[in-house]
Amino acid sequence: MLALSQLTLNNFRSVKEETFRFQSLSVLIGQNNTGKTNVLDAISILLEGTSKDVTREEFFDRNNDFLIEGKFSGVREYLDILDQRHRPRIEERIDDEGSITVRRVGNSAGLTLSPIQIRNTATGAFDTPTGIDAALRQILPEVVHVKPLADVADEVSSKTTSSLTKILTQISNEIETQAQPLLDQAYEHANALLNVLADPTDPAKEQDQRVRALIGIEGRVTTYLRETFPKSKVRLKMEMPSVKQILGGVDVLIHDGVLWKPYYRQGHGIQRVLLLSLLRALALELRERPEDAVRRPFMLLIEEPELFLYPLAQEQMRDAIESISASNQVIYATHSPLLLSPNRLRGLVRLHKVSDPETNLEETKVVGIPIAEEVLEVEKDILTILNLQRSAQLFFADTVILVEGEADRHLHRAAFQKLFSTTLELEDIALVEIGGKDRLTRFKNILTNVCPRVMAIADVDYIWEGAGNELGSDADLSQLVQQCRSKAEEELAHDTGMIGINGTEKAERLKEQMKKCCLATDSCDKRDTVCGKLEALGTFVLRRGDIEAYVGLGKASKGKYLSAAKEIEFGERNLNFEDELHSLYSKVRSQS
Repeated sequence: MLALSQLTLNNFRSVKEETFRFQSLSVLIGQNNTGKTNVLDAISILLEGTSKDVTREEFFDRNNDFLIEGKFSGVREYLDILDQRHRPRIEERIDDEGSITVRRVGNSAGLTLSPIQIRNTATGAFDTPTGIDAALRQILPEVVHVKPLADVADEVSSKTTSSLTKILTQISNEIETQAQPLLDQAYEHANALLNVLADPTDPAKEQDQRVRALIGIEGRVTTYLRETFPKSKVRLKMEMPSVKQILGGVDVLIHDGVLWKPYYRQGHGIQRVLLLSLLRALALELRERPEDAVRRPFMLLIEEPELFLYPLAQEQMRDAIESISASNQVIYATHSPLLLSPNRLRGLVRLHKVSDPETNLEETKVVGIPIAEEVLEVEKDILTILNLQRSAQLFFADTVILVEGEADRHLHRAAFQKLFSTTLELEDIALVEIGGKDRLTRFKNILTNVCPRVMAIADVDYIWEGAGNELGSDADLSQLVQQCRSKAEEELAHDTGMIGINGTEKAERLKEQMKKCCLATDSCDKRDTVCGKLEALGTFVLRRGDIEAYVGLGKASKGKYLSAAKEIEFGERNLNFEDELHSLYSKVRSQS
């Protein structure tokens, strides 16, 4: 597949300088105003832009030019669609990876856009050799850019370039195949009525069977022309359109139960569902094409495909997009967790804004790096990251704090609100429960690639049930765990209540006793040392046990965390060890 594998922007809109890496299916995520639209627009300008697309607003620094550079992989697969005259011009520019790199430069002084320039693999320089533009037009993808609420006037006034028309054109290959022979027969008759033809028996002679009105108009124009140029003659020639040209001017009518109306006179909801219907039809058309059919590729760019679609329709949109990406590249920007799934994680491109220290302006940056394939293969529980509640928060918050379970999520939220008189949401912090401390390190490693900041809050028993994954073979950790285990085993050895209980209950008793030993005075120094090392890695350990200890819930009342959280929020329940919680949350806030 021919695909844009890398996009480099310099001084373009909100991007001072950044490189974006894409897969055949890539998803741009991030909060509002982080630059997702700017990235999609840059791709459109690179492939199909004109100087009309260049205004003062396109420059991060208006005193300097902007640069849009794209690296396209999989070029060799498409060489056969090139005119043989043009093929050598592309072949000599393909690098060792089978890619070509092209760029365009926006001039800040004249507000102009350069022609597409292609990288010379021998010198590394960019130029536009004579004739290369024709070859590039044949092989570079056609852009189908679907904007969130397209200007209907623009769509109607430029039917041949509207996103809807381009999608219809991609679907219409089978129409063209079946209709062209029949239209050729009709054109033969129409051509005789509208044009002077060569005599089939004597090519030197002509046959004129045109309609009388046409001959009459032509004669009158010739008479007037000869008043000045006596030997001149006028002939009107009518071009017969191809099926592709006819379909390029097609209008889509929708019957609303009363009348047939153009799609652009319908509501946004039905327009969006029409788009979904077209994309589903296109996905089916692409699946049914012969495997050896090689055509000029297209690139589908969609902004907020979820708009005006109910949940099931969003899932249908997601599936249609994924099907299209099997043969043509798709890049879309979304705020909906329903448009995300495990097989899209590798293509996630998370954007956020940071302040440029030199200009004090905010610029768009990429969070982390693409998640490695081997990580996704190993992490079978990646599905739990992407349930609706988690993905809705962690992919659209600035700071993510992982906690073990539901009780932790509700109680920490309430305690934070009580201590700081504000909410985590207003601080742009998401508390995400992960279903157990054994997942904490793995999830942190994955989410660090797609979230600006990832931290965790764990109970004290994380020290021996997970800390080793973060600290490795740490001497202080090993000594503390061994010390607590030895003391716990010694205490339980003298406990007559241990007689006759099963293995599972023995393990639970051992864990509880180890926790008591870890909280004991003689363990504090070693415990605090280990907790300090974990804190440096972004994992904050509750040194008094678990969050229930801080909110006054005993072991027998653990199921009452929802009511306890409400009591804390309404000032009806006091917190224990407030200074420690305040210090912990303050550190989280300072890193947010």
